[in-house]
Amino acid sequence: MGFAFNCCEVRRRRFLDTPTAEHVTPTGVRRALAKLESGGSRYAIINTPPSITSTSLEMLRCGDLVFVPVDPTVPELRALRKALPEIVAISRSLAFIWCRASKILRAAHAAGLTELGSLGSVFKANLRERAIYTEPFVHGYAAFEDKRNGDAASEDVFAIWAEVREKLGA
Repeated sequence: MGFAFNCCEVRRRRFLDTPTAEHVTPTGVRRALAKLESGGSRYAIINTPPSITSTSLEMLRCGDLVFVPVDPTVPELRALRKALPEIVAISRSLAFIWCRASKILRAAHAAGLTELGSLGSVFKANLRERAIYTEPFVHGYAAFEDKRNGDAASEDVFAIWAEVREKLGA
């Protein structure tokens, strides 16, 4: 996905510690993963566009864990139901992450989470609704590096990372 790649480019220009990032086409993903593995990388994150029609299933097929960020609203759940059979068919492991989670669990979200749970595994950790997730990117920082507003968002990010590592058996 171009946004994640662009964030890494901003970090490089600002001389910040930057993860290895490469723009890879669906046909080049296996080659890129092999290169990373031979270089000693333990993890690779493939960030795809938010639509199955614009995402090569080959990219999803390469993942040990496919996690789908979802705001469990009626429109998103309807779109997910259309794409889900193809994703399930090619994924080794699949999980959902509730994005834009509210501190207050409203009835509509509770119902949406219940429906999401009927479709597959839902991470216990979630990304709460916070402006800080997008604001620091202008400067090349991730939310947990932005000390101007504290780093409460880091709790979300690290909780998700811990759950990813647990699911991968790392």
